[in-house]
Amino acid sequence: MGIFTRARTIGVALTGVLVASVIALAAPTVSYAATPTAQSASATAGIVIAAAPHKLKTSTPTISGTRQVTKTLTAKTGTWTKGTTFTYKWYANGKAISKATKKTLKLSATLAGKKISVKVTGKKSGYKTVSKTSKKTATIGYPSRTKPVSAWNCPAWAPIKGNASSMIYHMPGQRFYKATKPEDCFRTQGAAVSAGYRKAKV
Repeated sequence: MGIFTRARTIGVALTGVLVASVIALAAPTVSYAATPTAQSASATAGIVIAAAPHKLKTSTPTISGTRQVTKTLTAKTGTWTKGTTFTYKWYANGKAISKATKKTLKLSATLAGKKISVKVTGKKSGYKTVSKTSKKTATIGYPSRTKPVSAWNCPAWAPIKGNASSMIYHMPGQRFYKATKPEDCFRTQGAAVSAGYRKAKV
């Protein structure tokens, strides 16, 4: 019995050594969960907060040019932050004009009787985009004198034909009206007379 007792004691001792060795070897791989505070700090460290965009220096745009059909209006941006780029949109009585996106606007007969405004949008990298709209112009009118729209025709809004070689003007319905090639077109007879023309007799 003594022999078996000693063997069992030795076996227990050896088992204890083996267990201790296993624990010692495993110890370096043991990790501990981070506390909530440490986790929050780690997550916050990875966040990049974007800087707020700068504010553009702006001006309300104005419109220059003669307010008459066939003439051209120009948008004046005023003073903005240096380096600002602009886009334009023109309006007639508050309604956007199709394809009117340049700095200038040629006034067609379809715009007669309407008031024109322009919206200017300024952009610059690092700055907030801003749009400013001008005041409306006075009502667009017609000039008293203009050029022909073709070799034989005047525009409908200025139908009186002026023949520069004879300095005679022809009214619609007169005998030689259709046979006259105009160099000038007038809106009224008064305009033709003021330009030095006289009316055809027939």
